[in-house]
Amino acid sequence: MEVCLLRRKRLAKPKRKTPQIKTLNTRVRNLASRLAESIPKTELESLRSSLESKVRDLEAGLAKSMPKAEVESLKEKVAGLESRLAEAERELEATKLRVKELETKPPTEKPSEPTPT
Repeated sequence: MEVCLLRRKRLAKPKRKTPQIKTLNTRVRNLASRLAESIPKTELESLRSSLESKVRDLEAGLAKSMPKAEVESLKEKVAGLESRLAEAERELEATKLRVKELETKPPTEKPSEPTPT
């Protein structure tokens, strides 16, 4: 007799799910899928700490770099040196042309110099 009562209780399932049960089951499925997609907290913490250390390293490197005013000053010096170099190159080319011109020009007669006696 006891077995029959247990069987009846097991068999006594509602044939249709109520709207509340359907809503709750849907919500459970949605939460389970969101949980599967989420990043575990330990992984998130390790990622955060590694990124924070990279930020500290970059800040230290930035602190060691040259100040902006010094960089601008050096750029101005380089620009001045480049213009001087360009001027010197132009002078060199002009001198080369003059030398070439003098080498190809036939020699002119020089007045005879008195010989010492």
